[in-house]
Amino acid sequence: MLRYRQYTPFSVLEWEADVWDFPVHKHNYYEIVIIRNGEGTHTINEQTFPYKQGDIFLLSPEDHHCFGILKKSSFCFIKFTELVFKKNKTDDEQRQWLERIETIIAVPNQTPGAIRFRGNDKEHILRLTSIILEEHKEQGSHSPEIVADGMSMLVSIIARNINYNYQPKNKFRTDLENSRISSILTYIRHNVYTPEKISVDAIAENFDMSKNYVGIFFKKHTGETLQNYLLNYRLFLVENRILTSNSTISSIAADLGFTDSSHLNKHFKRRFGMMPGEYRKIKHRGTTPSITPMMGNANT
Repeated sequence: MLRYRQYTPFSVLEWEADVWDFPVHKHNYYEIVIIRNGEGTHTINEQTFPYKQGDIFLLSPEDHHCFGILKKSSFCFIKFTELVFKKNKTDDEQRQWLERIETIIAVPNQTPGAIRFRGNDKEHILRLTSIILEEHKEQGSHSPEIVADGMSMLVSIIARNINYNYQPKNKFRTDLENSRISSILTYIRHNVYTPEKISVDAIAENFDMSKNYVGIFFKKHTGETLQNYLLNYRLFLVENRILTSNSTISSIAADLGFTDSSHLNKHFKRRFGMMPGEYRKIKHRGTTPSITPMMGNANT
């Protein structure tokens, strides 16, 4: 599958069309898509949703997607990597941003269609977008910092709404059980960077359960053990950082709760069949730069 590549940490494409001429593809960056006007369908990871004016989508690098235009449509594509936040940011601030977006990249496209916003949050997103686009075009004094801070707010508002709205459905669970397992999974996503907070003891204490019952309950409602889930989720985050950041393997290991890079290498190779560094080289070598004149240098 094609993977379009972007070499800059931030770019914007505003585009209007009657027909979508691009194949299903992935990116090496995150993408926020705002539908200015028009109607059609958006297929994400083989699920097709209708879109209309005002809809907003968040895509992670591993999401594959394409549009089908039914009525002439205007799009705003905001493409970014973690490098957009490095201007005048400390390592801790950069890490906090990565943690914030990693709490939602496993969630957005399991929810139906466009992001559902609460209250005035969609209006906040649209106002912030206008400021970001204006600063990006003008490139005035402090524009890079304003763009970075604006994007941080944008992602935070999106994260707040996705985390609020995400509720896994299973008709065989009671409402109480569904609420509890959903809360546990959300808790894990937010605390995966602090191993002591996602231990059996910590989960039992936070959710008023006995330590012996935590594992039984978790496997009953997810189909896998807590230990396997935590390892799988960490490896998912490792893969994302390998593909979307320039972080070293040792720093990724430290951030995501592995003892050291050797510990990470062992589990990563067992899952992906190769070492993390080799995986990064192969994936980057296999990406495809934009070759479509209609969309210029921006790689959607």
